[in-house]
Amino acid sequence: MRTLRLVRRDVLVGLRAFSPVAISLSLTIALYLLVAGPAYDRLIGVVAVGGVHLGYLEFLSVGIMAIAALESSFITGSMFWLDRRLGMFAQLLAGPYTRDQYVASKLLSSILLATAFSAAAVIVAVCAAPDPRVAEALGRAMLAVPLAALAFSSLGMLAASYVRSNEAFNVLINAVLLPS
Repeated sequence: MRTLRLVRRDVLVGLRAFSPVAISLSLTIALYLLVAGPAYDRLIGVVAVGGVHLGYLEFLSVGIMAIAALESSFITGSMFWLDRRLGMFAQLLAGPYTRDQYVASKLLSSILLATAFSAAAVIVAVCAAPDPRVAEALGRAMLAVPLAALAFSSLGMLAASYVRSNEAFNVLINAVLLPS
């Protein structure tokens, strides 16, 4: 039960403190899937991946889901960094919470945020291309989102635990997120 309280706190703080990131991610999803996707779909048509022929929008949608999982998961690392920097981590551990509960709450909140943003990407993609194949492919891809969120948030928390300066952490996060 205590872990769920921390998850609630993490989700609320993540959406409030990192609302520019959430807005940017939402706009990125919408622009890529509603503008760039259909435009390139008409130009490129079919993309062959591993012998399977996919429409470009279907191909792009899975990539957008991966970006959504990556960026929303790194919010967790940033929250851990801020908790340590501002002393909130020590305050939480001084209370009734253990380190295990804290880490579990960060990972669960990361999975929730990544799943929410990826689900938003699926909804936008299905609206942009109402093809049953797109919905089926994206539904299967959604199964990988919690695992990707777990991996990416673990990397973010690992980076936040080893980096000591604010500048180094920002450089590291930008280096990871810039290619996406």
